[in-house]
Amino acid sequence: MQQQRRLLFALFLIAALLALAWPLLTPKLLRSEFSPGHSYRVDIYVASPVQRFIHSDLELPGFARLTKTSTRKKMDESGIMDLAQESDVRWYIDASNEIAVGTNTRFKGIAPEPNP
Repeated sequence: MQQQRRLLFALFLIAALLALAWPLLTPKLLRSEFSPGHSYRVDIYVASPVQRFIHSDLELPGFARLTKTSTRKKMDESGIMDLAQESDVRWYIDASNEIAVGTNTRFKGIAPEPNP
């Protein structure tokens, strides 16, 4: 009986710690932008508090995630970048098969969108 109580208390403590740590470890969605033909979506995330601490040299650290909307499959993810300086999304899908986020992040090899 005593051993079951200790095990139950330990499991409760682990669950409580995970619940408290979760907000510190997860990024926050800032905004989403769709391509002109709605085939792709770029999600811009603010880094988690832990990542913000690690990248304290950046004003607003974050990252971008590219998703194909028809399959909802993540295609690519950028590294950490400063969203205060570069978070604008430019779609060069038809011209050079790439999507630019800011000045330094490029998603290359993107298939052209189908014509409606």
